[in-house]
Amino acid sequence: MTLENFIVKKIVCVMFLLYSYNVFSLQDEVKKYERYGDAFFHERDFFRAITFYKLALIDAAEDSQKYVFTKKIADSFFSAARYDNALSYYKLSEDFASHPKDKGELCSIIGTNYFLNKQYAFARERFALCLENYKNVIDTSSIYYYQGFAHFFDNEYEKAQTNFELVVHDHELSAPANAITKELREFRPKRKSRAFAALLSVVPGLGQLYTEHYTEAALAFGLNAFFGFLSYDYFRKSQEISEYGYMNFAIFTSAGLTLYSANIYGAALSAKRYNQAAEQRLKERIIEIHNTSSLGVTFLEAEKGN
Repeated sequence: MTLENFIVKKIVCVMFLLYSYNVFSLQDEVKKYERYGDAFFHERDFFRAITFYKLALIDAAEDSQKYVFTKKIADSFFSAARYDNALSYYKLSEDFASHPKDKGELCSIIGTNYFLNKQYAFARERFALCLENYKNVIDTSSIYYYQGFAHFFDNEYEKAQTNFELVVHDHELSAPANAITKELREFRPKRKSRAFAALLSVVPGLGQLYTEHYTEAALAFGLNAFFGFLSYDYFRKSQEISEYGYMNFAIFTSAGLTLYSANIYGAALSAKRYNQAAEQRLKERIIEIHNTSSLGVTFLEAEKGN
């Protein structure tokens, strides 16, 4: 062996030892940061936990480690109700996930984040993707349950009902899902048709009566009857009172026709108001069913009054 070869081998050995030392040293740092992050997470100090998880992510060497730390960062943001930030890191975590079960879990969580951000169309799209690609490794009943809510909050009641009905009977969410399905079935006949309300208002007040706005019905009937009587009275007298009678007849007839038109429009509007009030009561009732089940998350409270 020549002197040059000996020196080269020694240099390679030294470099290998230094590299190994640095790798093991970095791994020790990664584990230390992870321990600190976990400790802060369990103390619900989520932002300090995020700081240490990010430090661990910087030193992480393998994709499996990067998956763990990006997900822990996302979980911390999620627990702190910072859903936009959580969504970004869950998506980043998808790039490092390799196992189908992990991918399916992340897919479900990302759909839930869209839902929490009230991006219901994106949530439904993501849930559909989960069911298409990971149906065998995810909790499909939970997906159907929250997909039902994603349809419900976009006022797609029939699609919502279909999804709630897909929750399996022995799942923990089956009781609230069944109760919600019952509410949705009973809700449909309670809605009032705007066209039918307007049609009924050919007889003033009947449309408002149909929509259960009784004071408005009385006013519509009374005012139309009053101006109709005045118009008829001045028309009858117009032949005796000449131009003065014709002028009053024209004024009261115009006012009467305006009120009659307003009565028809008002009936359609009262049907819309009735449906909006009914939908709000339905929404509050369904939120109550969900929250009293003690199985959901309280974000649904935020939907009240929207």
